[in-house]
Amino acid sequence: MKKFLTVLVLSATAFTAQAKFNDVDVTHPYFHSIEALQAAGIVEGHEVEGRQMFFPLSKINRAEALKLILLST
Repeated sequence: MKKFLTVLVLSATAFTAQAKFNDVDVTHPYFHSIEALQAAGIVEGHEVEGRQMFFPLSKINRAEALKLILLST
């Protein structure tokens, strides 16, 4: 019974996953990686007109790349 409840709770949370960034939904190929980096405090995203955005397809500069490397180590 306990195992069944655990599976049920995990299944329910999988279907109710919400993106923390408005431009990255759960169907995005890197959704889970972006969410993990955000939860670890490595990436923050940008606030645009009151919405939290990530811009997953935009290029980053050398300073941003260095920040990612240093925060992830």
